[in-house]
Amino acid sequence: MSKVSKKIFISCLIAILIFSFGIGLKLSNTFAVENDITSLDIQLDLGSYNKDELPNGVENCSYPVFGYNATDNLGNKISDVEVLVYYDAEGDSYTGNLSDDVLVATENGRFKTENAGEYVIEYTARYQALRKTIRLYVTVVEEELYVESDYQINSGIVSESFTGYEIKLLEGEIISDDKFGVAELAIDVSYSGDYAEQVEKVDIIKGVDSSDYFCPIVAGEYKITYTVTNILGKDKAVPVTKVITVTDNVKPILSVPSLNRVMFKGKTVELPVAQAVQYYNGRQIFVPVTVLFNGNNVTQTRLVTPETEGKATITYVAKSVVDSQIESRSEIDVMVHDLTSDNGDIFLSKYLYLDGFSGKYYKKNEVDNGVKYSSAIYTLTADGTVNQATMYFGRAIHTGYLSAEFEAEQSLASFGNLYLYFVDSVDSSKVVELKLHEVLTSSKPYVEVYLNGNFVKKWENKCFGPFENGSSLTGSSVRKFSIKYDYKTQTLVDVKGNLICEVTSYANGRAFDGFSSGKAYLSLKLDEINGLSQIKLVNLCTQSFSNMPKDRTKPNVFTPKSRLFADINTVVTLKNLEIFDILDDDLRLKLNVTSPSGKTVVDEYITDDYQITVDEYGKYQVKYTAYDSSGNYEDSYATQIEVVDRIAPTLSVANVPANVKKGETVSLPTPNATDNFDDEPTTWIMVSYGNFRNEYVTDGKYSFNETGTYYVKYKAVDSTGNYCIITYTVVCE
Repeated sequence: MSKVSKKIFISCLIAILIFSFGIGLKLSNTFAVENDITSLDIQLDLGSYNKDELPNGVENCSYPVFGYNATDNLGNKISDVEVLVYYDAEGDSYTGNLSDDVLVATENGRFKTENAGEYVIEYTARYQALRKTIRLYVTVVEEELYVESDYQINSGIVSESFTGYEIKLLEGEIISDDKFGVAELAIDVSYSGDYAEQVEKVDIIKGVDSSDYFCPIVAGEYKITYTVTNILGKDKAVPVTKVITVTDNVKPILSVPSLNRVMFKGKTVELPVAQAVQYYNGRQIFVPVTVLFNGNNVTQTRLVTPETEGKATITYVAKSVVDSQIESRSEIDVMVHDLTSDNGDIFLSKYLYLDGFSGKYYKKNEVDNGVKYSSAIYTLTADGTVNQATMYFGRAIHTGYLSAEFEAEQSLASFGNLYLYFVDSVDSSKVVELKLHEVLTSSKPYVEVYLNGNFVKKWENKCFGPFENGSSLTGSSVRKFSIKYDYKTQTLVDVKGNLICEVTSYANGRAFDGFSSGKAYLSLKLDEINGLSQIKLVNLCTQSFSNMPKDRTKPNVFTPKSRLFADINTVVTLKNLEIFDILDDDLRLKLNVTSPSGKTVVDEYITDDYQITVDEYGKYQVKYTAYDSSGNYEDSYATQIEVVDRIAPTLSVANVPANVKKGETVSLPTPNATDNFDDEPTTWIMVSYGNFRNEYVTDGKYSFNETGTYYVKYKAVDSTGNYCIITYTVVCE
């Protein structure tokens, strides 16, 4: 540090210390005090009912005491709330006087309506001197509840089923009088059979579409009880029952994993494991699964190395433990490509499996079937001889890259619906289906969007997203549409990040909990094809289709932006980062660390977290580089290690006098300061007397002109702000 800069530094520090040593600062209190609470409020949970139009009660039944939430004007919860119910015995309107009105007991959130007439539910919240009261008025009439004739079970409920299969409990149809409120349905499932000890309780699964399911795993009779309830409670509600007979399933239940629909000639692939289970005689039996590749048994290793191009078949077979002649079988077709051949196909197309489609790359200004392509593009074409066509992208995609962008033209859009599917790479039951259906019957065409079969959105003049030169299929315009899965918010968004819909379920109705494997397969399907139809693929998984015969796709590094701080000579752990390439599994990650002095500390490939000892002050630059097998690479500079000095200087002072005489001038001893980082830490002396006198000693001498107690403070500070203070007490007589 130069002399000039040191003087400036010392001047700034002295100014700060004068402020901190000599002036008492009073900070304003940002927290609310009791005086800020000026009012109370009570919010009632009435469900679908209106406060001023509550349904009538019925004599000799019960009525709910509705839930509540009491808060003050600052939003704090008020716990002191009293709820009372009064019966207006005199019929002269409620007075709140116990001599005129009868107090009614409450139990389990309800009160008895022993007599017809008027009742009042009174809520009172208190906080110190504040009080808030609200009242609900209820009329009780002399009528009877409806019986079971007002409720019919939906005929769609099955009477027989098999173990291991989910049974949907379809709601019945409820007919009720509005004056008693909206009727609700409660469902209970109980078991009776030979395995009652194994079935203590039958769990009902609630789907996001409000449908109920249960999955029987032992044979026997399952009694489904449906109970109608309304605001009057279950006092006279008559249950309706239905019995479902469940028998043992002699055929195994085979669960096939999601499969890569594309393989490559000469490249070995390990096929995923499939599971099969059979419920029999009250037991859950896991059934062995045989794996075949083109008819050859590969169960032992599940390793296959395709030798020829073209279509291949993977087969999973599970034989029944009861009868070996009974089996469950699943066959999946895959496409084998040769990455080394130069047959005119672009490289990215080798990862597609087309069923009903033909794929072709068109050059700019190329003309085909009367259509001129204004830019180079890869297309999927269905010639109209098939009712539906599907494209599978044959690689599991990291959920951070699940996206697709397409174009379509009116003249080549002779299909009814377009579907996009996202399927978990391990659990094939985790499927999300997005359906786009354009309505052309109105004067203003629009697109209906369905998620897993449920309508979620209507797009007017915005078919599938932003437009280019037009607004609908009825024109000659090119339509662009883009779909992306945002795994952080579990939503589907368009190319601009605008929300399309939130993903709350899978296609089977189960509640959505993400793609647990972290990767998913993407596929596209057209159906109701009635003529030549074409979809242009702009990009898949953020990768555009270009006329490249080789892999030019860079790997991606998932690097959270971070800044690490560390002390000198400590060990720092650098995380092994996740890397992904949509065209390559053979990836490597290289770590490079450069010290503040420019020295290379680390330069090697890593497969796990890496630890280094930082022995220099300053900023270490950390670079990760991901490489694929084709030599493509991507750098990431998202991490930095800053080694800072957090050690205070050491300070020693000798021979400070404990007693002095009034008027005496004393030469205060010079402090001795050392520091691990600075060769010469800055020091100074300050003398304090009374409440407000703080004087800095610049020449080492101080005159004690008044009797009393003085405090001599020595302070040392280094260039990073670490400091040490020693205080001595000097008595002047």
